[in-house]
Amino acid sequence: MDDIWQGFSNLTSFTWVVVLVALVLLYLVIRLGVSHALRDHARWVERKRIKATRTTYPPQAFPPITPESSDPF
Repeated sequence: MDDIWQGFSNLTSFTWVVVLVALVLLYLVIRLGVSHALRDHARWVERKRIKATRTTYPPQAFPPITPESSDPF
C-alpha cells in the first residue's frame, strides 16, 4: 500500500493537471448525456400525453355515469 502512495507522490504537476482536466471533461460529457436524455424523455411524455388527449373513444366504450330511469335504485 505504501508503494501506491509513493507512486502518487512521484507524479509531476503536469500529470496532475492532465488527470484533472480529463476528469472534468468526463464529468461534462456525462452531464450533457444525462441532461439530453432527460429532455428527450420529457418531450416523449408530453407527446404521449397530447396524443392521449386527442384520442376519442366510441360512445359505447364507457357506460354512462348517471343511472337511467329504468334502474330501480
